[in-house]
Amino acid sequence: MQKTNEKPSQNDPKASGDTTKSAFDEIIKKHRMIKLVGHTGSIYSIHISPEKKYLISGSFDETIRLWNFVTKNTLVIYKGHFAPVLCVKFSPFSHYFASGGSDRTAKFWSINNPGPLRIFVGHLSDVEVNKNN
Repeated sequence: MQKTNEKPSQNDPKASGDTTKSAFDEIIKKHRMIKLVGHTGSIYSIHISPEKKYLISGSFDETIRLWNFVTKNTLVIYKGHFAPVLCVKFSPFSHYFASGGSDRTAKFWSINNPGPLRIFVGHLSDVEVNKNN
């Protein structure tokens, strides 16, 4: 590997530590640009289901949306966080997903249930879902 003395660009998401932008850029590379209309606040996190049937998004508007990945239509709006939703991630089987928010809670959801199945409280700061697994 050749080393260079170049400094990373300020627009480089890896240089800024902006993993949301990196994840979004990765999705754009694998799929063409997508436009999701529905949230009333910024989208902080998106995740595509393993079989590429659904997409979930977490937003500043304190909601999570389940989208049809093909049509880009909203299927369900999940409410349960009381602050911005910072991260969302599907389980390997796509029927379940997890979310974390600025309300210091992690929540476990089923795509068939409008409310969380489990709420994990007691965190001392914002909660983010592990993006490595």
